[in-house]
Amino acid sequence: MTAQDADRRLRKLEKGRPRLCEPPEPLERYRRLLPFVEAAWHVLEPGREFKRGPLIEAITEHLEALAAGQIKKLLINVPPGCAKSLLVSVFLPAWQWTTEPHLRIIGWSHNFGLSMRDSRRTKLLVESEWF
Repeated sequence: MTAQDADRRLRKLEKGRPRLCEPPEPLERYRRLLPFVEAAWHVLEPGREFKRGPLIEAITEHLEALAAGQIKKLLINVPPGCAKSLLVSVFLPAWQWTTEPHLRIIGWSHNFGLSMRDSRRTKLLVESEWF
């Protein structure tokens, strides 16, 4: 599916659906994951500055390729505290839903608590006024 097809499908779905609030900028503008993360960061990490760097850029590029089906498997080996859970389990599903609202995503972890934490964060982001 092309980006244009996804846009058409999203607009068709959105036509009859009432919006509770309008985001500051239309979500359709976030074609790339990194700008979406930068704009949404304040919702999940209020008071913490988003620090863009080569590591975050590389991870988001690879996640975009994964979402587009250009790669089938992805292993991310980075130290704890590098935002990989936020990027992979929270921001990626929310970003994908902006163009593919029909998507169903299953999140899992070796620890049930981590799965629940990330699911709650995704829900918080999607239900936020910003989204």
